[in-house]
Amino acid sequence: MWGDSVKALAALQLPTGQPLLAVGREGSTVEILDTESLRPVTQVAGQGRGVSALALYLDPDGRPRMAAASRSTGSVRNYDAWTGEETAPVIRESAVAICLYPVGLDPRKGTLLALGPSRGGPVRLWDPETGAAVSEFAADHDKRVKGLAVLDTGAKAPLLVSGSDDHTVRIWDPSTPASLRATRWEEPSDGSLLAPMPMPGRATRLVRPSSIRFLNVTAAATGEVLQQVSLPEEAAPAGLTAITSHLWPNGSVSVIAGTFRGDIFRWDQENGWFRMHDPIHAMERIMPIHRLTRTRALTTFRADGTDQVFLASGTSSGTVTFHDLDTREPWSVIHERGAVRALAALPHPEGVMTAFSAAATVRFCRPEQPSAPLLPRRIGVVGCLTTWTAEDGSILLATGGSDGTVRLWSPEAPKREAYPVLHGHQGPITAITSFQASPTAPCLLATAGQQDTTVRVWDPRTGEELARVVTGAALTSLCALPIGGDPQLSDPLLAFGGPAGAGAISVKL
Repeated sequence: MWGDSVKALAALQLPTGQPLLAVGREGSTVEILDTESLRPVTQVAGQGRGVSALALYLDPDGRPRMAAASRSTGSVRNYDAWTGEETAPVIRESAVAICLYPVGLDPRKGTLLALGPSRGGPVRLWDPETGAAVSEFAADHDKRVKGLAVLDTGAKAPLLVSGSDDHTVRIWDPSTPASLRATRWEEPSDGSLLAPMPMPGRATRLVRPSSIRFLNVTAAATGEVLQQVSLPEEAAPAGLTAITSHLWPNGSVSVIAGTFRGDIFRWDQENGWFRMHDPIHAMERIMPIHRLTRTRALTTFRADGTDQVFLASGTSSGTVTFHDLDTREPWSVIHERGAVRALAALPHPEGVMTAFSAAATVRFCRPEQPSAPLLPRRIGVVGCLTTWTAEDGSILLATGGSDGTVRLWSPEAPKREAYPVLHGHQGPITAITSFQASPTAPCLLATAGQQDTTVRVWDPRTGEELARVVTGAALTSLCALPIGGDPQLSDPLLAFGGPAGAGAISVKL
């Protein structure tokens, strides 16, 4: 191979045995090659005046990613190693070295990026999925960090070794709770997955995985476990990755759960678990798929003018699937480029539409119709969606961005924000929900942040932040629990959770 001088290299052997090689040359592009044949797989449009470091790794869904650092732009960007598309929020760090730091033995827990700063300072571990720093070591290097390595001593967590132009080699232990408290672990016993379980006239309940084989139904007011539901055998080995619930007109409740393998199950109190018929797996048997399909988002909605209820599910492979929730039959599948991060059902004069966030866009779709762009790309990556009801009764779409902002949009005029942008979070917003403090009170918004560890309550009408709770732990889930007929509650609850566990606060304004 001949060409411009090579500035950075990275290699990765896929689970299939195929080896990949990333080559960063003098120019601003990076080539990804099949190492055995040297045939190009894709080419990534570079950044700034070229790359200073590269790394290839598998994301939590088993898809190959490439991290590319550029000193001239002071950033690290992540790309899909098959398509060359940018896939995650930008990491704002000027780095000259990248080292992959494993999170446990299970690859589903993901990989963190250790970055060697180009101007010295602290060595940090970063989550490539969110662009957030999840660990920072206490001492600084005085000059740039040119070498990083992982040292496995057999302890709970590997050590990280850094070498710098300041003539020092430092050994770091990231295993302390403060260091790893913000990693994206999704152990079944943590609080990363929460869903309200509305029970009209009865105690407000919360659904949460309690282990790899059970769901716990708990009393929201006390945390008491009211029921433990065994997961179906097909779901237990894969682990749950998404959960939601649906209240039927007769007062019964269905719990819907998605797994790491893309399977979706529905649970009813009377009938137990049912598996939703999934067209994705049938297509994978006849199409070459080089990735796992993980369920990432779920939402339900009733079709206008009918009793039909749809379940919309979004996956890591970029599909949005619609099912009839009652019959479990699939209606249609929409394919997008980039993993689906969030879903929300939004009323519209032409019929309910499903808004979803994928790659760096927010689009909308309906069953058996193609998707179309909804919001301008200038807002960047959106990690969470919900709806918010204005005083005039109109329903708007609320987005929580990786830049820490909350924006509200009218589906009738989606090019400009309907209300002033809400600022305050330091880092990405990972969860968002709307609620009313009382049946006659105006609708409010609540948001959660992974990096700043806060839950915040907003009044979008005034742009005011009404309340803030600092939890001291990374947050990935949030849901509002209405009072309903619960005699133990006089105010609505906000339940929140993350890898460190789950909690709830009452909102009295």
